[in-house]
Amino acid sequence: MTRTFQPLSIFVAAGLLTGALLAAPAANAAELSATNDGYVLRYSPAELASSADAENVYRKLKFAARQVCDSTATLRSLTERIKSERCYEKVLASVVQQIDQPMLSSLHAAKTSKVG
Repeated sequence: MTRTFQPLSIFVAAGLLTGALLAAPAANAAELSATNDGYVLRYSPAELASSADAENVYRKLKFAARQVCDSTATLRSLTERIKSERCYEKVLASVVQQIDQPMLSSLHAAKTSKVG
């Protein structure tokens, strides 16, 4: 089965990433919207050209990844929190890789690099 990924929309759901074959991208600003199955982020390629705009897109991707992995719940066991954090990291890395834009990739690498 061949999948086609629209480069201007990303769908994040239940820890999985798939391309969303949805309507046209947002005109000026990245737009994150909830669906029954996850989140859709619509963005324009120009939003990944500057560091400030890439930071805005990245912030929205982080929010969507946290929501689908339920990483914000506080009253859980340590095992559940670790599982949730791993899900978040995997989903976020997958989305950044899928978008495949240098500004976003380098921002993600800088934010996730571990010292020591």
